[in-house]
Amino acid sequence: MKKRMKKNVKHWCLACFVACVCFSSCSDDDSKNSLPEHDPGKPVIINSFYPTTGSIAEEVIITGENFGTHKDSVKVYFNEKEASVVSVKSDKMLVLAPKLPGEQCKISVQVGQKEAVSSDVIFNYIITTNVSTIVGGSKDAKGMPDGTLALSEAQFETTPRGPICVDAYGNIFVAFDHKYIYMINENDDKIKRIDEFTGFLAEASGLSISLNNPDRIYLRYTNATYDELYYFDGKAEYTKISEKVKWKNDQRPGSGWFTIRTLTMNPDDGWFYFRTSEGYIARINPETYQGELLPATAEQPQGTIGGNSGETFGFVFDPANPKIAYFSVANRHCIYSYNLETHTYTIFAGVENNAGHFDGELNVAQFNEPHQMCVDAENNAIYIADKSNSCIRKIALDTKQVSTVAGLPGKAGYLNGSSDVAQFDHPVGITIDSEGVMYIADTENHAIRRFAIE
Repeated sequence: MKKRMKKNVKHWCLACFVACVCFSSCSDDDSKNSLPEHDPGKPVIINSFYPTTGSIAEEVIITGENFGTHKDSVKVYFNEKEASVVSVKSDKMLVLAPKLPGEQCKISVQVGQKEAVSSDVIFNYIITTNVSTIVGGSKDAKGMPDGTLALSEAQFETTPRGPICVDAYGNIFVAFDHKYIYMINENDDKIKRIDEFTGFLAEASGLSISLNNPDRIYLRYTNATYDELYYFDGKAEYTKISEKVKWKNDQRPGSGWFTIRTLTMNPDDGWFYFRTSEGYIARINPETYQGELLPATAEQPQGTIGGNSGETFGFVFDPANPKIAYFSVANRHCIYSYNLETHTYTIFAGVENNAGHFDGELNVAQFNEPHQMCVDAENNAIYIADKSNSCIRKIALDTKQVSTVAGLPGKAGYLNGSSDVAQFDHPVGITIDSEGVMYIADTENHAIRRFAIE
């Protein structure tokens, strides 16, 4: 009963405020001019705000002084995230809490170019999570989608085998089994097959977006003997183009059939990086098609990195220092870091050669076949598809803590819902769009899942 009364009081307050704003907006010019405008010679002050707890799009009333009456001149931030300003009335304003500002938010108001003030009261942001299925989910499907279909019409006989990425336009790219590549657009409710590969003992490897040209989606194939770099050009309706890579000193990294499993562009130099299953790290310039092998140390120009075996499905760069790379080695059950300047590497997270599930500090946390990794939209964390634990893990870059954010560790299944009940079945691919929405290639469920944190 008390919760219901509080909720009713909140709604009554908001209704009164909105009514006042509407009344003010409908009054004549003399009435408008009676409201004090912002005085750049005086400070902007926040007296209070209500409520002090809420989630995305929560309506928050801020009271204070010297806000002015022009909402286009007012900016409100929850931590570093800008909120939507609905209306301003001199000493009051109505705003909507933004998406993913952090669990505890300091609210600040800026009017014009110079005046700003932060409140000492904290807004406690309620984080909600939900896992859903975009497409697929039937293990009994026969055949593979061809052409262009609605998402509800598509099911997959084979499984997504690893790389998944999303471009700036919301198009999701994913590789299935040995030869199929699809483009999925959730907003348009469409899935389109854009490639079918018929090469011998190879499958798509390392689908990746070009940071310098967002219309290009690059890939290589796992078989090292296919020495081309491919891309799909959005302006040309995803026509495939390829060219041979020219390796420095004729040192081609890897010679196996399934040696290359990842491809990631470094935002600092614009080269694509990957690690082979034999333990070599190499890079390719997508503009010149030049390739080179990177040394394990300054003294070992052809040494292995992170052991001389083990498949790497995940490769990301530290958002604060792109000279540092992190890569997963699935069968070693850990994640390594590699310094591009000193050519040294070390274990970053997990216990080498020790499969398991344990959350906590980096050096004690345990993984079970970590696969693809991605950095979140805020550059605060690395997310990992922890395949044989059937869950999604997170490494917080500030606290250096590992946690489980979705899925039930060690309990494979297929269930949508909140993160504490949702189930996956050996997820291998993971990517995050600019809005913080995560897309997951859920292998044994034959599905592409969506994980939204708000």
